[in-house]
Amino acid sequence: MARFGPGRRAIIAALLSLVAVGAAPVAASTGPGGGAPFAITVNPTGTVTKLGVATFSGTITCDSATGTVTVFDLFAGLTQPVGRLHSVQGGSPDLTGLTCNPGSTTAWSTTVVPFAGKFVIGSAFASGSGDGCDSLTCGSTQVAATVKLASSVPPECHRWRT
Repeated sequence: MARFGPGRRAIIAALLSLVAVGAAPVAASTGPGGGAPFAITVNPTGTVTKLGVATFSGTITCDSATGTVTVFDLFAGLTQPVGRLHSVQGGSPDLTGLTCNPGSTTAWSTTVVPFAGKFVIGSAFASGSGDGCDSLTCGSTQVAATVKLASSVPPECHRWRT
C-alpha cells in the first residue's frame, strides 16, 4: 500500500474534487467578496482538431438590476489528464468587451492551444474566471466544469479503412 504525505494527500484531494465536477453546464460561484453582477457557465461539450487545439464555449448571464454589464476580462483554461501522472494544459487569450443586458444571456467561445502536447478526444477540465461591472458595482466570479471533447471533423468526413 502506497503512503502519501500531507502534501500529496492535498494534491490528490484537489484532483478528486476536479473529477467530481459534473458534465452539465455549471453555474459560476462568486469569488472572495462576491457580488458579481453576472454568472459564467461552461457548456458540457467542446471540439478538438487533429492538431490538438480545443474549442469550448459557455454563457454569461447578467443579473444586474442597475443596467448593462460589461465583462471586461474573461479567461478560460483547459486541463486534460494523460495517464496517471501527466496532463495537457492550455489557456485562452482573454476575452474582453463582452456585454449583456439585465436578465439576458450572452454566448462566448474560446479556442485553447496547449502549452505542450495536444488535446485529444475525451474529457477535460475547464476553468474560467471573469471580472466585470455594471453601473454601480464590480465583481469577479469563477467557474469549473467537465467538458467532453469530440472531433471537430464531421462524422461523414471520416475515412474508414477496412
